[in-house]
Amino acid sequence: MIYAPYIIADSTSGPSKEYTQFMDEYNEKHKYCLVCGSTGYSTTLTGYIINMDNKDSYEDRNRCICSNCGDIHSFHDRVSKQHLRKYKINEILNKIKNK
Repeated sequence: MIYAPYIIADSTSGPSKEYTQFMDEYNEKHKYCLVCGSTGYSTTLTGYIINMDNKDSYEDRNRCICSNCGDIHSFHDRVSKQHLRKYKINEILNKIKNK
């Protein structure tokens, strides 16, 4: 006979405050398409496990397709508003250099 170990957990209480806060911050850091800055996208829905003791290692590798420009990238590759400004400035500088 084989006995499987069971973990007893209360799943009715919903996500913890720590998890919710982390995911809110993570989603804000990865909100914008790095090509065009759009927030719209379609995505795959694979669940990725978060180690709450090592949150910095978490990467959402779901595939996103930008609704605006069609770029295909992972959710983790999307950028925050702050980083988006850096991309836009670099893009403008590169266009000026290439003229």
